[in-house]
Formats: sequence, C-alpha cells, structure tokens
Amino acid sequence: MKEIVLKKNYLEQEEIETIYFGGGTPSVLSKKHLERILKLLHREFMLSINAEVTLEANPDDLSKSYLKGIREIGFNRLSVGVQSFHQDELSLMRRSHTEKQATESILNASKAGFDNINMDLIYGVPGLSMKKWDKNLQAAMGLPVQHLSAYHLSYEKGTIFDHWRKNGKLFEVDETISIEQYKMLREITGKNGYEHYEISNFAKEGHKSRHNTSYWENKPYLGLGPAAHSYNGEERSWNVSSVKKYIEKINTGGSFNEGENLTKMNRFNDYLIISLRTMRGADLEYIKTAFGKSLYEKLMLSANQHIESGLLQCKQEKLTIHPDNWLKADMIIRDLIE
Repeated sequence: MKEIVLKKNYLEQEEIETIYFGGGTPSVLSKKHLERILKLLHREFMLSINAEVTLEANPDDLSKSYLKGIREIGFNRLSVGVQSFHQDELSLMRRSHTEKQATESILNASKAGFDNINMDLIYGVPGLSMKKWDKNLQAAMGLPVQHLSAYHLSYEKGTIFDHWRKNGKLFEVDETISIEQYKMLREITGKNGYEHYEISNFAKEGHKSRHNTSYWENKPYLGLGPAAHSYNGEERSWNVSSVKKYIEKINTGGSFNEGENLTKMNRFNDYLIISLRTMRGADLEYIKTAFGKSLYEKLMLSANQHIESGLLQCKQEKLTIHPDNWLKADMIIRDLIE
C-alpha cells in the first residue's frame, strides 16, 4: 500500500484498464486485505469503469463465502491454478488441493457470479499419458470456464523439478509425446469453441485476457510488490525479490528497485518476442515506423528462410507463426532477433 502511493504517478495518470493480483498466491489474503488494496488503487489511480480485475487463486482457498466476498468488492475475473484433475500429478507438483476441490472451486465461482474464469493446466508432465491428458481436457471442457491457460512443464533453474531431474528422480517426457499432447489440446479446445490466440492461451468469444494482451501489445504497466516488474515504454524496472528487504526498504525510505533504459534494439527484440507469440503476429508497418528501415530489412532477410519453409507466414503486412508451429516459436524467434 505504501508503494501504491509512491508510484501513483508512474503511468502519468493513464486510465487503468486492468488490475491483476498474481505472481504467487494472492488468495491467501483475506477479503478485508484485498478490499483495502483495491480501495487505495481506486483512490490513487484513474480506473476505467469497465476495468478487468483478476485474482489468481488456488482451488483450496476458494470457499463459497470467500468467492462471494471477493466478487462483491470488485473482482470480476478469476484465474484458478487447477493444473490437473489427477491426484498423482497434483502430488508430484506439490499442489495442496484435490481433484474434487478443483471442480468445486470452479462451480462455486460460477454460482458466486463469476462469468470470466480462467483455468491453468499443465502438460508434458512425467507419467501423464495421452488418456489422462484427454481426461484433464474433457474435465475442463465440462466446467463453466471461459479461458484456458495450458503450459508445458518447464524445468526452471533452482526449482524442485530441476533438482529432481539432475538427480535422476524425474525424467523429461519424450518430445513426440509433448507434440501429441499439444495437438490434442488444440483439437479439443477448438471443438469446444475456444480460440487459440497465444501460445499458451485459449479463449471463448469475448474472453481473451485483457491484462495479458496488454503485455503482448507492448503497453506500459506498473508492478507492485516484491520482485514485481514495471515498464513505461522506455525503461524496465524491478523490485527486490526478498520480501524482508522489500519491507525494510519501503519502511526506511531506501531504494527497493533498479532498472535499465531500453535501447532501440532492446525494444525491437522485445516486440518480436512478445508479438510472435500471438495470432496477431508482428506488424511490419509498425516495425518500419518504430525501429527504422534498416532493422526491418534485416528482419525480413532473416525471416525469408522460415517463410520459404512454411514456419513463418507473411500476409497483409503481418509476420506470424502458425499455431501448428508455435512449439518451435523459441527457435524461430532466436533466428530473428538482433
């Protein structure tokens, strides 16, 4: 709350279109705490009357009374970290909820008035067969979920999964299985009316994540709290990740963040990385205007090999990766950035 006051002029009083409580487990906060934060945001910032206000939550935090309470104080979108409907996978991923709690949390959220619900699922998990992945997807399709985020399990440095892999306790799934699970994901969501609009995101009509879309459209944003990142179009900044240090610095008036000015090349690379993750792709006219003819020509020179191979498409001044090839996006983008 102190940081909200300190940063109230960061976005030069642009009207705020989205607020997202995430990057951890904000549902451990009570309705009272969340309400205090929301009231302060309303006081210090100019919020759109139609702002999308999202709360990330674990299924086991979402009691009927909690759902009713957060809906009453202004949350209109919920992102529920279900991950799986199989108990063995939930245990492997150290999730504290059960399959039953996952299902009930979504149903209760709908009854509490939430009509914009996202569910997170994870595939590429050791032991996840095609049959079990199909069951996860069918379970999701049978619930009142308007948005689905499906991520392939990754082995980030320092995580328990990375530690287990290095010590031979866990083995990555074969790439062919990952590809088949991705294809099944696209097929089942498509049949059920979801549009695959970003590598990991699927939405029913009118329910694309406005918050995440603002990142992909390179709009400025303000991050609040430990490890939060901010971007104003010219500079990126980030807060210290240690909760203890963050609190100490905030209370003593010390510096709790650092940043970097972005060069034209930084901004060009960032734009390609985020835009090519989406169905909209990279706008070539924008690239010419924002970054100059030289970078545009270098980009097209690098892109030609992928256009000829069919991995990239170039139509109506848009450079896009077809969703069938999104699993290869990192490789393609690596070839294009300067």
